Amino acid sequence: MNLLTMEHITKAYTDRVLLNDVAFSINENEKIGVIGINGMGKSTLLKVTAGIEPYDEGKISMGKQVKICYLPQTPEFEEGTTVLRAAIADNVNELNQWTIEADARSMLNQLGFYDYNEKVEHMSGGQKKRIALVNALLTPADILILDEPTAGLDPKGRDEILDMIADMHARYGNTVILVSHSMEDVAKYVDRIIVMDHGHVKFDDAPRQVFHHYKELEEIGLAAPQVTYLMQELKEKGASVDTEATTVEEAAETIEKWLRQR
Repeated sequence: MNLLTMEHITKAYTDRVLLNDVAFSINENEKIGVIGINGMGKSTLLKVTAGIEPYDEGKISMGKQVKICYLPQTPEFEEGTTVLRAAIADNVNELNQWTIEADARSMLNQLGFYDYNEKVEHMSGGQKKRIALVNALLTPADILILDEPTAGLDPKGRDEILDMIADMHARYGNTVILVSHSMEDVAKYVDRIIVMDHGHVKFDDAPRQVFHHYKELEEIGLAAPQVTYLMQELKEKGASVDTEATTVEEAAETIEKWLRQR
């Protein structure tokens, strides 16, 4: 089912155009990655989609009463807020208190938080972002928008965050939209990629189809996952492999198939 449709959305400041005739639809149960180099309109697109920033021209329509949860790049908390309170804020009522608190404690533990009464204000930016993510994942939203949820994390930390997002998506079936600069993460965790270039949508397709245009992505400052380049190199050397493989698992499968046929 269609949740939200953008038609010819334009947003500009005095010195530049941030969104230029943007048009696409968002459907139920999708996992969408938004990629592009800095300044190409990614964050503006998310804020306009979430209704946080107005747009100048165009139309946004919703298929039903859609609830959207937006997690910014730099979350903020009130002074004195504890870890547990920050994780469950605005999501608890008499009917779901014990379930929400149990889920919050479990997710916080997965991310290395065990002192639920510790004050968030004393924590690093990365820790605050993890706690805010727990809150966002516990929010009953149709569309969950995450602006660079894994920025600044090491590979292990990125996997922990993205696995948690994938688990909650599978559990609740909401649509997830995230920005990431890691092509490997995007290839592995989303089923649709929107490529932003100077405020307009250059590509909007499944990862395999988008990364097939890796040379065009390079022209706008992006790259494909390393697996894509490996497959291209093997193909050039005579290997009968699937050059549209974008994950390690897909690469391993096509290489194994080729080896068995030799």
